Amino acid sequence: MLLTEVWFMDTKSICPTVDELNALPSKVKRYIRDLEMRINQNGQALTIMQLREERDLLHQRVDELEARIALQEREYLEAPIETD
Repeated sequence: MLLTEVWFMDTKSICPTVDELNALPSKVKRYIRDLEMRINQNGQALTIMQLREERDLLHQRVDELEARIALQEREYLEAPIETD
């Protein structure tokens, strides 16, 4: 029998009791409550790290787009004006 099979067979040991949950420090309880508040409709928890990564990627994309706009504006302003 594999170790993972043994671990899954003994699921009662991984589920904390009410007394164990109540004994947690308040900081841990707040963290768990915050995670519960971030659960989406599919039941998947969005951790703070995932949200930060998404935010950072969005900021990066905004910076890329702003740089592209600035480049296009410079090219437009530097282009010779055509007259008839």
